[in-house]
Amino acid sequence: MWHLLYNYKFLPLLWIAVHIVALFKDKVRRGIEGRQNIFERLTNSIEKLDSLSPRIWIHSSSMGEFEQAKPIILALKKEFPKHKIIVTLFSPSAYEHSLHYPNADVIEYLPFDTEGNAKKFFSIVNPEFGIIIRYDIWPNFVWEAKKLNIPLFIANATIRSSSVRLWKIFYPFQQLVYNSFSKIMTVSEEDKRSFELYNLTSEIITVGDTRFDQVIKRAEDAKLKDVLPEKVTTGKQIFIIAQSWREDEKITLPPLIRLLQERENLLLLIVPHEPTSIKLEEMEDELNWLSNISHCRLSEILSYNNEKIIIVDGVGILTTLYKYVFAAYVGGSFRQGVHNVLEPAVFGLPLFYGPRHTNSREAVSLSKIGAAKIINSTDELYYQLTLLLNDESKIKEIGKLSSDYVKENAGATISVIENIKSVLNKK
Repeated sequence: MWHLLYNYKFLPLLWIAVHIVALFKDKVRRGIEGRQNIFERLTNSIEKLDSLSPRIWIHSSSMGEFEQAKPIILALKKEFPKHKIIVTLFSPSAYEHSLHYPNADVIEYLPFDTEGNAKKFFSIVNPEFGIIIRYDIWPNFVWEAKKLNIPLFIANATIRSSSVRLWKIFYPFQQLVYNSFSKIMTVSEEDKRSFELYNLTSEIITVGDTRFDQVIKRAEDAKLKDVLPEKVTTGKQIFIIAQSWREDEKITLPPLIRLLQERENLLLLIVPHEPTSIKLEEMEDELNWLSNISHCRLSEILSYNNEKIIIVDGVGILTTLYKYVFAAYVGGSFRQGVHNVLEPAVFGLPLFYGPRHTNSREAVSLSKIGAAKIINSTDELYYQLTLLLNDESKIKEIGKLSSDYVKENAGATISVIENIKSVLNKK
């Protein structure tokens, strides 16, 4: 029954809704257009591979999930050098940004989830094994893999307590989907217990979260890069407002400007979540209205003249910027939910974010252990930053809590690979 409802009721309605949304949302439209001629591209890519080489299929939804897949991919390439890695992505932004990722042999969109598309996909790719990252699970692809006896794992599996997947009315459907997996590898014991509510026959184990391994690797790479000249950083205490929205800036800019006026050696980096030309101009207007403190864009850094605020107008360099700062505010936490807190934590930074942070388990944990402060007002941020700026030992003490948290939770990739080896070594 659920199989029929999904394919003949839910999917047609979803198809209509997606095409309506595509009229107004560029990202959705790009996702539809990008899947045109998908099987022709996929066939051409697969035909270029050694036909005798076994293949591993790895699927991620977005850039965030693909980052979680990267340590697994690197480890697979080392353990199984003859295997070809076939990566699929759902999000158009993830696909467009990942096309030149060097450790995958094929990178392509995942076709839309129809029975026909799933059959065609597996007939072309013919993987020996598959792994889905986190929760971008499309039933027809999962069911088809089961029919073809292709072992399928979930890595970094998690279910939020508020998820509709935990509504009892959907238990039979979830059971039908998740029982198609050979193994479900969860990030925590809490998630393991959530999956056990479905009474699955699939094996459920806790291995941790590969995000910790990936942020450590990204931090190591970032330390070898330079994006700020020495003339900018020498003798400065640098604070960063990262991935900010307007709601974040309303809280963070007034106390930071006050501190910039009080402290000669303080420098502020602002990294908007979406650095569009309109957003950058609005921010410059806002800064001019708030004070006469000098500011410039990062793209103008070669002509830097001791400006107190640098607006980051590029993308892809946030991780590297964290190595220059003594503390960080992570944005999104006065809007829909806090952004990535692990990337600054791995650098050993005291962290700040707003009340909307419970979307991130790591943000909750970091605040509980004292590595992060939850900010609710401009005065509170001013007070907490003043305490840090007046006590360098406090910066190191709190920062160590952040870096230790990341190190203590690393190592999931090793467990994931050991579980994969138990399957592939039998073949």
